Amino acid sequence: IASKNGLLSWGNQFSTGDQGRSSKEEFWRSGFKRCQSCGCTHVTSNDVPAGCRMNGDGYGTAVFSCPHCTWTTSFQYDDASEPYYYETLDYQRQPAPPPPHPWARAGNLNEWMGRYNIPNDIRVQLQQYAIAPRELSDMTQLAHFKALGLTRSQAEIMLRAVAQTEQDLLLDAHPHNQVAAATGTDEAAAVRVRSNSA
Repeated sequence: IASKNGLLSWGNQFSTGDQGRSSKEEFWRSGFKRCQSCGCTHVTSNDVPAGCRMNGDGYGTAVFSCPHCTWTTSFQYDDASEPYYYETLDYQRQPAPPPPHPWARAGNLNEWMGRYNIPNDIRVQLQQYAIAPRELSDMTQLAHFKALGLTRSQAEIMLRAVAQTEQDLLLDAHPHNQVAAATGTDEAAAVRVRSNSA
């Protein structure tokens, strides 16, 4: 045991087990109860003190272990800290919402087809399916559109429209790329190359 400046210390704080930010934050949201590996809600804890101040405030590491699998994690604590487990200071009680899909700005299918001048025969064919524009972003091969009953030439029209949409959305998200698109540099140019080679 070492004593210095009113502090009694007999060890160091440490970290062990799963230290991933997302899993630790989710475990914290569960009230330190739910195992992030098997889902068990009977996780146990063991405090490992590292020292004590002269006013009685202690500090150390709490080790949490699942009794049903090998998952463990740890949080450092300090009686003088707010919060007690000071690593959780910037944790959020509600998980952050996922970022919106880039194609969410493309509108509904009819709006998208009108904006990109999709021929009427293709529109009629696609309207038989409940397809959202964002689903089109995953259709990067002729076979994807031919599976919807389109001919090869119709599928090629759709591929070009999808590539153009990707480029337009990139320009909207990064206005500086509007200049790059004109000069043939940066991400927009790369998208344009991919569009032309589709």
